[in-house]
Amino acid sequence: MKHKKNTLKRCLAEALFGALFLFFFTGCSDRAYTLEELAKQDSLEVVEPARDPEKAGEAEESEDPAPEQICVFVCGQVAEPGLVCLDAGSRAGDALELAGGLTESGDPSYVNLAEVLEDGQKLYFPSVAEVSAQASSGESSGININTADAAGLCQLPGIGASKAAAILDHRTKYGRFETPEDLMQVSGIGQASFERLRPYIRVN
Repeated sequence: MKHKKNTLKRCLAEALFGALFLFFFTGCSDRAYTLEELAKQDSLEVVEPARDPEKAGEAEESEDPAPEQICVFVCGQVAEPGLVCLDAGSRAGDALELAGGLTESGDPSYVNLAEVLEDGQKLYFPSVAEVSAQASSGESSGININTADAAGLCQLPGIGASKAAAILDHRTKYGRFETPEDLMQVSGIGQASFERLRPYIRVN
């Protein structure tokens, strides 16, 4: 009877030991497997999806849009008078170059070649003889800013379509200009612009 009890205790002990061993072994195995998987995941490289060349080109174009274009009319003593189109922010000298430059009789100092152009502007380059005749005869031969239309005002140096419209608008609202200096009351015409215009304008 005593021998049977000892055998039973030994069997129970072995079964308990076996269960503990199996539980311990399985848990460690699972943990080891998990760590191994994590290690493999950490070693994986992140691969970015391939970029579509056409879409990439479209993105680059949208980031750097084409510059705005303006058109001006160049006439007078130039090699190729007519309409020229160039980038916004260009200057009178750029337009003159596109028109082939001045003729031999053209006056190089009449138009400010550093002037920034406006869309629809007219650039007139007179001859040296024209400028000399205007300067010698004084105000009497200048353009009457009280009667000139937009086309006539655009003949003046530095006056394009927008400034001519501003002069006409000012004249409509406030009446005639009493003196040439009154022209500086027009928006966009300051002291420097007026000094350039003074020899070529009159008020009567």
